[in-house]
Amino acid sequence: MMDNQLNPDKMLIAYVYNDDGVKEYFFERTPENIANFIGRKEHMTCNKIILTDMNDGFILSTIGWFVDRSPDQELNRQIVKVLIPIQMGNTESQEIQAYTREELERDPSLYGGEVDGTGL
Repeated sequence: MMDNQLNPDKMLIAYVYNDDGVKEYFFERTPENIANFIGRKEHMTCNKIILTDMNDGFILSTIGWFVDRSPDQELNRQIVKVLIPIQMGNTESQEIQAYTREELERDPSLYGGEVDGTGL
């Protein structure tokens, strides 16, 4: 697998809601990736973020960049261990491989798949 290629079996969808509407991002589901994605400076002012698996199974939601609902408490503990220092300003969020739907449709090699017209 190429270094910049996502593993389709581990991908999740992040729906970022702000005053301009909703934007979808795709990235690999790890606690570190989730924390760094939520902790991005541009997400400080978003209305909410909802994370789902590729079948729209709920993973987590935020209000702004604060975790609101997270049914998997073990995953939540792992996320906040990374997220809280970012929120407190003790560390910066790290860059992760996150792609929009449009980017993946233009270049399916980023996740090793083909876009079938009904979604990724």
